Amino acid sequence: MKRSTRALAGFAAAILLAACNNNNNGGVSPTPGPGCGNPPYNMEVLYPKPNAPKVPPTAQVFYVAVSQALPSGNQYDFWVVPSTGSPQYSVNQNGQPVINQPGSGFFSVNASQIPFPHANPTFSNPQYYATGVPYPIGPLTTVNLVWNDYGTGCNPNVIVSSFSTK
Repeated sequence: MKRSTRALAGFAAAILLAACNNNNNGGVSPTPGPGCGNPPYNMEVLYPKPNAPKVPPTAQVFYVAVSQALPSGNQYDFWVVPSTGSPQYSVNQNGQPVINQPGSGFFSVNASQIPFPHANPTFSNPQYYATGVPYPIGPLTTVNLVWNDYGTGCNPNVIVSSFSTK
């Protein structure tokens, strides 16, 4: 019993330490090896709207705008880093709960497919894409969307948007 209590306390401490850093990166610590850097083509998250406070807990698809077409067959996606873990999330090497699945790739969508309320692109002639995760986010969770280029094996380390579920 003592051993499991110590392990649980160690796990909780790891999550707290990962969330408390001075780099202002929302608790996403760089990992060994090259970082993924920023998304390409002026990518902007449209839905869920950045900093939205009451996104449906069933959210699984994220919509973006880019200034030019993404490569066909891309393995880009977002790591979903929630404030609390749950069974459908795993823990990365930094002790952070994440949905850790291979990149689903962004797929082309029409502007009319983006749910409301959403942000509007800040540039002209945007192209719209979406990507999804295998599980709903869940209720009362603050989420960071972290850029990932799964095809390169880079380490996701750039938060591109945050929101909270109701």
